[in-house]
Amino acid sequence: VEGPDLIGKTTVVNLLVEKLRKKYSVEKTQLPSELITGVLTKIIRNSKDHIPPEVVALIYAADHLYHYERVIKNNKKIIV
Repeated sequence: VEGPDLIGKTTVVNLLVEKLRKKYSVEKTQLPSELITGVLTKIIRNSKDHIPPEVVALIYAADHLYHYERVIKNNKKIIV
């Protein structure tokens, strides 16, 4: 689920996961991830240093790729 901050994305996802878990095996995930690449993303996002946007984009892309490889690729559960 994509959208700006504070519009209820987490609430909608939690309700969806609750409904799906009644019938399916579901894993809730998010980006930036809780993996080391996601932690780095959060550090960069909160940095007071000027980080070129290209660097920020590459760090986000790395987190998406690593998250896919570690969490999603071979997962048999429904991913929300």
